[in-house]
Amino acid sequence: MAASSFWQVRFFDGKSTIKRSTGQTEKREAIKAAISFYEQLMINKHNGVAVIKNTRFDACVRSVMQAQAARVTRKEISAEAHQNDQHFLDGKVLPEFRELNIADINYERLQKFVDKVGVSLSGSSIQRYLGPIRKILDHAQNRDLLKSIP
Repeated sequence: MAASSFWQVRFFDGKSTIKRSTGQTEKREAIKAAISFYEQLMINKHNGVAVIKNTRFDACVRSVMQAQAARVTRKEISAEAHQNDQHFLDGKVLPEFRELNIADINYERLQKFVDKVGVSLSGSSIQRYLGPIRKILDHAQNRDLLKSIP
């Protein structure tokens, strides 16, 4: 496979390296694209917007459920608790939030979700759906994908 003729830019944020193609073959234009890339990263970081890939809600769910499965293996939580979380996520949470960027989930979206599922559920059942969502949002905050949890 031939190498790309486009210049690449990289940014190390202290935890991970973010790489992008500039889409430019000329050095001068690539430098301008790199400066623009850096400025956009800084704006996003200041505004609390995630700057790395895999920030969709479903990607965070996969990560949390893998970590939780490891906790089951270590017998820190029961297999039933893990299965219950998966059931609640698959039932109503993922169909509602799956394709959203984790940073786009705010109090208003959560309230709409509660209003939607609350029609047919009791208060305690609603809390059971919000529990796994909280775990996902905590996970995202711990990985600097969110500045705060709604």
